[in-house]
Amino acid sequence: MTVRAGAVIGVVFVAILLATGPLRDAVADQSFTTYFCAGALGGLAMLGGSFAAESARARSLRRHGTPPAAISLGAFGGQLVGATPPDSPRALRRFAWSGPIALLVCAVLAAAVAAGFATGNGSAATLLAVTAGWVAGLLGLFALVELLPRPGAPGGQLIAARTWRRTGNRAAGELATARAGVRAGWTVGGLAVLATLLLSPLAIWLLPVALITGMTSKAALASATLRRQVSTVQVRDVMSAAPPSTLAWSTVASALEQLPVAGPRPPALMVQDVDGLWAGVAPLPVLLAVPGDDRDTARVRQIMVARELVATVPMTATVEEALDQLSARPAAGLVLVLDEGNVVGILTALDIARLGGVPMPQWPQSPQQGPARGARRSRGNQRTTL
Repeated sequence: MTVRAGAVIGVVFVAILLATGPLRDAVADQSFTTYFCAGALGGLAMLGGSFAAESARARSLRRHGTPPAAISLGAFGGQLVGATPPDSPRALRRFAWSGPIALLVCAVLAAAVAAGFATGNGSAATLLAVTAGWVAGLLGLFALVELLPRPGAPGGQLIAARTWRRTGNRAAGELATARAGVRAGWTVGGLAVLATLLLSPLAIWLLPVALITGMTSKAALASATLRRQVSTVQVRDVMSAAPPSTLAWSTVASALEQLPVAGPRPPALMVQDVDGLWAGVAPLPVLLAVPGDDRDTARVRQIMVARELVATVPMTATVEEALDQLSARPAAGLVLVLDEGNVVGILTALDIARLGGVPMPQWPQSPQQGPARGARRSRGNQRTTL
């Protein structure tokens, strides 16, 4: 388990929130230190509830043979480090329920503690009862918020698991989750406005929840739609020709001289090492970002994206597989297409977005030259040996 500095900040925030509000109202004429200590106990209890939820999730993954590397606690709760997504609808459903159930169990325990201290006498028992009551309410509220159908949240995972089991397609479950999340964002936002106007101004805290739910769901919906559109498209049918090469020890100025004066510019330059093998790529925006006074001294190897950080796929791959590789290694912003160990084409994030129907800007080009569409015609003189 790793406890980050944000976890301490979260405990202090909860302690101050309780000390300056409900605890002071419940018991008067106490020092701020007394209120703060009682509130700090509440903050630690909240942190314990987050740890219990993540431990339950870790046990669920461990039961299916994919245990996470560690549990990390921060200002906004906990998270699993190095966790592998469940590989079946049943495992995903169990994983989704494990966290909220653990939070609800902790909330019930906190409510029982509050009820026990409420029967006692004295200011200390009252402070502890109020603190435990607030902890119970907050943990229960967090469990309900987790059940909202938001991508990545347990509520969204339950919808994804149900759709996955019914259709046999995991992507369909992700798409259904995103659509439900958009509707939930609008619904929670409307309820937040009505509750704020009709009930209490405290209900305005639901607006950030609605905003986060709606924004993440829209992003997931766009991603799921894009994946569905490119899932059957072959990389070799849409890739551009392999970019020109430059030497790793050449200057940025000499590398930029290899770019065409007119027409479309390549998104990057291949970087070759002394042994003739490619050592990485130099993205065009990175080359252009070097100040003019430094281009005669800066070397390409100083700004290139190393080979191990560049996404690659074979010619037989689909654009969806290229998108997965680009998501795993996004440093260069492109995917190199390989054929028998040779770089024969290139596919950028903008190319993938255009395939999905997303309008993207293009490099300016002269009327005499059009964009290089196919890589097959120029493959003979554009190969770069691995």
